[in-house]
Amino acid sequence: MARRRNTGGDDGPAPEGGSGGSGAEGGSGGWGGRRRRGTGSGPPQGNFVARSVSGVPPSTPRKKRPVTFGTEQRRAGTQSGPVKFRLPKDATEAEKAQAQEYVDAANKAKRDGELSPTGRVSVKGQLAQDKDEAAAAERTRAANDPNDTAYGDDVAAHLPDTTWTGKADPPGGWGRHTNRINSVLGSQSGRYPEGYQPTEFSYEVET
Repeated sequence: MARRRNTGGDDGPAPEGGSGGSGAEGGSGGWGGRRRRGTGSGPPQGNFVARSVSGVPPSTPRKKRPVTFGTEQRRAGTQSGPVKFRLPKDATEAEKAQAQEYVDAANKAKRDGELSPTGRVSVKGQLAQDKDEAAAAERTRAANDPNDTAYGDDVAAHLPDTTWTGKADPPGGWGRHTNRINSVLGSQSGRYPEGYQPTEFSYEVET
C-alpha cells in the first residue's frame, strides 16, 4: 500500500511559518517549501527613525553651553582682569536689574578699596560660617522690622560676594535677589582663580 504524504493538516505537525502560508523564513508552506536566505541588504521595512542611545535623533546635535569667563581666565592662568557674569537667556527684567545692582556694588567696592587686597579668596571654614550667619541675621531683621518687608522666597544677597571682599558683612549692603540669580553670580565668581584681582565687574545675557 502506498504511503500518503503528510501535508501538514489538522492532525499533522504544523509546518514552519504556518500551514499553507508563507512563513517567517520565506517558506511556501508545507514540508516541501524551500527556505530562502535573506541577504540583509536594503532599508528596514515600515516606519523607522534612527535614534541615539539618549533618544535624540543623531541629526540633531546638542548645543554646548559656552565656557564662563572665570573658567577661561583660570585655564589661561590669568591673575588680573575684568570679572564678567553671564546670565541665562531667559533672565527676567527683574533679574537683570538684580545683576546690575550687584556689579554696581562690586565696582563701587573696588573704587572705595573694599575688595580683598589679596584678590579673590576661598570662602570656607569660619569665614563661610560668618557669611551665612550674617545673611540669616539680615533675613531675621527684615522679617521683624515693621518698616521693612520680609525676604520671602528671595535671597539676602551679599553686595558683592564675600569671595571678593573677604568680609562676612557686605560693604554694599544686601540685595533681594532670586535664588537663581544669586546662584549664577556666586557660582561664576567661584570659577575665577583664587588671588584673581578684578579690574571691573559687568554682566551679559546668554544668546
